[in-house]
Amino acid sequence: MDAAMTWTLRLPPAAFAGGSLSDLTPAWLKRVVNAELTEFYVSHLSPLWSMRQVKARVVDIVDESAGCKSFILQPNGLWRGFRPGQFVTVTVEIEGVRQQRCYSLSSDWREPERLRITVKEKKDGRVSSWLLRNLRKQDVLLLSQAQGEFTAPQSLSEPLLLIAAGSGITPLRAMLYQLEEHPRNTVLIYYARSREELIFAEEIRKAAAQCAHLTVHICYTAAGHNQAEEGGRFHPDQLSRWVPDYRDRRTLVCGPEGLMQRVRRHWREEGGEARISFEDFTGAFQDVFDPGLIAPSQSATCQVDFQRSACVIEADGRQSLLDLAEAAGLHPPFGCRMGICHSCKARKRAGVVRNLVTGKASSAGSEEIQLCICIPITDVSLDV
Repeated sequence: MDAAMTWTLRLPPAAFAGGSLSDLTPAWLKRVVNAELTEFYVSHLSPLWSMRQVKARVVDIVDESAGCKSFILQPNGLWRGFRPGQFVTVTVEIEGVRQQRCYSLSSDWREPERLRITVKEKKDGRVSSWLLRNLRKQDVLLLSQAQGEFTAPQSLSEPLLLIAAGSGITPLRAMLYQLEEHPRNTVLIYYARSREELIFAEEIRKAAAQCAHLTVHICYTAAGHNQAEEGGRFHPDQLSRWVPDYRDRRTLVCGPEGLMQRVRRHWREEGGEARISFEDFTGAFQDVFDPGLIAPSQSATCQVDFQRSACVIEADGRQSLLDLAEAAGLHPPFGCRMGICHSCKARKRAGVVRNLVTGKASSAGSEEIQLCICIPITDVSLDV
């Protein structure tokens, strides 16, 4: 009688330590095995494992201020690290629909195995509200690799001015960690409605006490605070008092639209736009190009054909392709909704679109475009 044969697959204990199986898969197997099917089975062995996707486990949750939490994440082995100031796109599933949002990393770049995203609840913010109410320790999130160019210049001799309001402090907090290892002359001006709404309050005070090259000004903007003493909202006079050499500094700004507009206006009047960088996820492209200003000849009715979804709708040239898709009941992926994260990139098969950021019209041929910042000028066919 033939003896029963048992096959045992033995892998070294360190094989899955980083959460990546790609290096263990022979090239011939990658060619013949369906990637989606493989990913499905791998994720059922461990939610953190993946052959191609960055995933991260929630290992801690910290209450930062009213309506604001930090989520401490342990990424799998596919994570490639980040530069202070960069962001990730977080993907979650809410009521069966995948949603994506961009969150700046507020963690120490020297600890790549321990990431931190800080989420403040926004009015009508579907994803931020869901994260704050539903995300628990041991849950796993799907992340993009780090993205963005909102980073400090490499030259340590160049002094910095950092301006933040509300949750806009998150990318700048990551930059402050750099000062511990790479000191440079830095001034931080941080606006919050009240002491109760300060984010990273103790961390920032500790950094200011330990770093002789860091000066911090915290301003409270809500009624009831002594704004004459504590600064109030952004005003150019504050720069003259606190940072007399601000024109010679590299300036990085992150915060809500109101702050961004006031700072941008002042730097434009000063002629210093070349030395300032902005980061926000609130649709700031409207300050550059307003679709309401499109000439009538450019906003005639046209058709948008979402080919893969077998859906054709009419457009008047005043809504982005992403807005049109959602109005038609479609759910293409998206993140920042302002052209930064490229999550909504899709293939245009034919037709001409206008980029709301640059104001330029595309070619009529096949090319990749970003749905959130493009409007149709002619009939358009999309692989969506």
